[in-house]
Amino acid sequence: MVALLLAACSGGGTGGGSGSGSATSGGASGAGPVTAPPLRAGAAVYDLTPGTGVPLAGFGGAPRRRLNAVTIPLHLLAFAGTCLDPDPSDAATLFERAQGVHDPITARALVLERGARRFAIVSLDVIGINRGFRDDVAARLGALGIAAEDLVLLATHTHSGPGAISTMKLWQLIAVDCLHRATYEHMVQGTAEAVARAVAALEPAEIGIGRGQEPRAVRNRRGRPQALDPKLDVIKVVRPDGSPIAAVIHYAIHGTCLGPSNLLLSADVAGAACRELEQRLGGGVAVFANGAEGDVSPADGGFAGAQRDGEQIAETAHAVWQATATTATAELDAQLVYVRTPAPVFNTGCFPVPGTGTDICSLIPGFSIAIALDPSWLPDELPFQALRIGEDVIVTVPGEPITEEGWAIEAAGRALGWRRVLVFGLANDYMGYVATEARYLAGDYEGQSTVYGPQTDRFVLEAARARMRDLR
Repeated sequence: MVALLLAACSGGGTGGGSGSGSATSGGASGAGPVTAPPLRAGAAVYDLTPGTGVPLAGFGGAPRRRLNAVTIPLHLLAFAGTCLDPDPSDAATLFERAQGVHDPITARALVLERGARRFAIVSLDVIGINRGFRDDVAARLGALGIAAEDLVLLATHTHSGPGAISTMKLWQLIAVDCLHRATYEHMVQGTAEAVARAVAALEPAEIGIGRGQEPRAVRNRRGRPQALDPKLDVIKVVRPDGSPIAAVIHYAIHGTCLGPSNLLLSADVAGAACRELEQRLGGGVAVFANGAEGDVSPADGGFAGAQRDGEQIAETAHAVWQATATTATAELDAQLVYVRTPAPVFNTGCFPVPGTGTDICSLIPGFSIAIALDPSWLPDELPFQALRIGEDVIVTVPGEPITEEGWAIEAAGRALGWRRVLVFGLANDYMGYVATEARYLAGDYEGQSTVYGPQTDRFVLEAARARMRDLR
């Protein structure tokens, strides 16, 4: 039995939040909400699957990392700050090439139009997105009438998608590989093509948002069941006759059913969920928007596990879809602001002390070492975005917030009058993890991978709150 907590979206909306950092470029809040013209929507899927010579992005160790007489000097160069691709005909440098394709790598696009303004929600089957990639996609969408502020670009976070597409030094070295210009261009162009096809398919539409619960497909990977949020949202977009145009699945889950031993390109669990939901709907395009998945793993593993978890997600999403009302009059608005970050640091965590049988944090309560990182290796400003759909709001985080950070952002939005807050993670850029201060000081993986210091959670919360407040 699928347990559902169902609610429908209809009518206009509100939202809010408090300021954070210095805004370096603004969104479109000055234009005000757009309410009068009729709603139109279009959706499309584009196959982005590159050649099998690309590296797989997501896992930094063996067997994916290539360590031999040729690649060791290239690793040393990368550590020194130069990730060099010595052979433009070969996309793989530091990591192993994909050996085949299990299932397609896709760009999935939903475009919403009201009057002269168009909004795009686009998900890619990749580990993450950097600002440079987003900027290059956005530059190609201007001719389609989509402003950069109105593009929500998401990574599903599969750990078996194509690498060699990051422009950031740290992520290249850790898990993505050196930039390969031909692969990068292929992915940028394919993403823009998905949006172009969605624009070409624009037609009269209605929209609604519903919510359910799907606890079967996920687990807290730190063994903290109290810190698990199994809610699942669906943004339902239909024609006036009720037939499907698109469904955005919003659900927090790592794309790690497939482990580092997998060398086949795959969209992992998000791809399985989208394909299964499209079959259940009998049409339309499913778009996957990840949530606060920093400490959330899939319940199952392997290709069979990805399919099983994906089917469970789709089952619940379909039930939510069926129970969700739609309207043609929901207000739409969006804002995107870049916010200056704190100084980046590396948290050493609670490393073991030889000969003691324990770790440094147990021996010295409150122990922490933060090593300053070269700012050129990481973004020094980050995009935070909000998209209003009626009385509900989407707020984006350019990284991987853990569950409790997602809850904090949702609570901030509800306190400002939003009916429902959808926290989209892995959106528009990549800052690493967003652990709470308590989890940062605990020094586990999520804390160590939070690279803007122990108050990163507050920085992100305030930036998200500000975006929600500005759309209120």
